[in-house]
This record gives sequence, structure tokens and C-alpha cells, in this order.
Amino acid sequence: MAARDSRPGFERPYEEADRAAIRRLIHQIDEDPKFLDKIYNRMVADLIQKQMASHWYAAAADYERNGDRYTAAACRVHAHVLKDGNLLDDEIADDMLIYRAAPTPLPDIAPMRDELLDMIEGELEARHV
Repeated sequence: MAARDSRPGFERPYEEADRAAIRRLIHQIDEDPKFLDKIYNRMVADLIQKQMASHWYAAAADYERNGDRYTAAACRVHAHVLKDGNLLDDEIADDMLIYRAAPTPLPDIAPMRDELLDMIEGELEARHV
């Protein structure tokens, strides 16, 4: 790890910004006693989303091993959305093509498939793609 340069003009450019952010955080905690609860709830929600995403990835691997590429792709898409929240990501583009080409609604996740496709179409319209 490189030593910090102590010459004048080489201070951490974001050090003051860090201090300001900490002061704002302390002020928010003083102003809103439930602020820490909100942060905790957000952290718990993020953790739950990550756990759900890992379950979807595991389900995708199971479906893939059993030869069901459509449901596997659908599971990977759901996992990615839970993990990242981005529907228009190159990482899931191939899976989206497979998912949308499924010959019939997939029995385990048909309602989620329709909802997700509506969200994707809305996102595409909003971005004028």
C-alpha cells in the first residue's frame, strides 16, 4: 500500500467532503430519531434482496442442469433484477432474449414474467429505445 503524500497540495481531495457528509449524517440523526431505523431497514431489505437473488441463481442452475433453458434464463433475469435493479444491462441481454422466446408462460414464474416484461417495455419506452 502506498504511503500518503504529505506534501502541501497533495491532501486527500475528498477529506473535507467526508467530514461534511459525517456532519450531515449526525445532523439528520439529531433531527429525526427514526433515521437510524430507516437506515437499518434499508440494509435489511438489501440483504433480503441479495439472498433472494442467490436463490434465483441457484434455481437457474437447477433448471439448466435439467435442460430447461427457458426457466433457467427467467430465473437468472429475476436474480439480476433483484441484485442490480437494472433491466437493460448487457449482462442479462442473452437471458432476456431466451426468456422472451419461451413458447408458453413458464409455470413457476408466469405472473412474474408478465410483470417483468411490462416493466422492461415501460423502461424501453421511457428511454425512447
